[in-house]
Amino acid sequence: HPPPPGSVGVRIPYSEVRVVEIAAGRVVRECGPDVPGMLITRGPHLFQGYLDPEDNAKAWVDGDWFITGDLAYIDAAGFLYVTGRARELIIRGGHNIDPLLIEEPLSRHPAVAEVAAIGQPDPYAGEVPIAYVRLKSDAPGTGEAELLDWCRTRIGEQAAIPKRVEILKVMPVTAAGKIFKPELINRATEFALRHSLQEAGIAATVSARFDPRRGQIAAIAAASAEDGDRIGALLRSYPLVLEISGSNDQSASDRNAACQQ
Repeated sequence: HPPPPGSVGVRIPYSEVRVVEIAAGRVVRECGPDVPGMLITRGPHLFQGYLDPEDNAKAWVDGDWFITGDLAYIDAAGFLYVTGRARELIIRGGHNIDPLLIEEPLSRHPAVAEVAAIGQPDPYAGEVPIAYVRLKSDAPGTGEAELLDWCRTRIGEQAAIPKRVEILKVMPVTAAGKIFKPELINRATEFALRHSLQEAGIAATVSARFDPRRGQIAAIAAASAEDGDRIGALLRSYPLVLEISGSNDQSASDRNAACQQ
C-alpha cells in the first residue's frame, strides 16, 4: 500500500537500510522503531567510494555500510522517514533529539512565522537544544519567556525542551529560501562561549565557523597571553576546536580535536 504521509517509502529491492547511532567511527547502537539516528545503507546501488582516501575512510562503517549523512527513522511497519541532515541531530548527554520535536510545537504558536531548533555547544552535556524564531509581523508583543512556556507544555520529551529561545528579526536562509542552520549554530556557539567568558570576567572576541574536515571551530582573540591561557583552561570542555590567539599555549588550537565527529 502507499507510504504514510511524510515517509519516503521502503528500501529499494536488493538494498539494505539501517538507522543507527555512530560514535568513534563505529555503530554503537541500533535505533528502534520511531527513534531517530544516522541512516546507513548498502547494496548494488552504491558507488565504490571517494577518490580522496581521507573522505573515503569517513564514509563507511561496519565494513560496507555507507553513511548517508541523513537523519532518519523507521516506523514499526518498516517505512522510512528522512527528517534532515545528521549534523542537525541534537545530542544532549547521550539523548538523540530530532529538531522536529521542538520545531513542530513551536511552529504551532500563533505568533511564530519561522522556527529552527539546533544544538548549542555545552561543556557538560555536549549540546543543549535551543530554538531561533522569527515572529509574524502582527505579533511584536510575544516574548521569549512566553515561547519557552509554550514549549514546556507541548514537548513531551524533557530533554528536548529548549534551554532558551531567541527571537530574530531576520532568519538566515539559503539561496533556495531554506533556513541556513550552520549560521545559527555559529551564532549559538558564539553566544555560549561569550557567556562563559563573561561569567569568568574575561574580555575576548569570539568568532565561530564550521570546517567540514575539522568540525566546529571557535576563534578567540584574547587581550593578553595570560587571558589566552585562562581561556584555554576555561573552555577546554566544550566539544569544539579552539583557536586562541594571544595564548602561550601553542597547542590551544588543537586542544579539543578529539571531540570532533
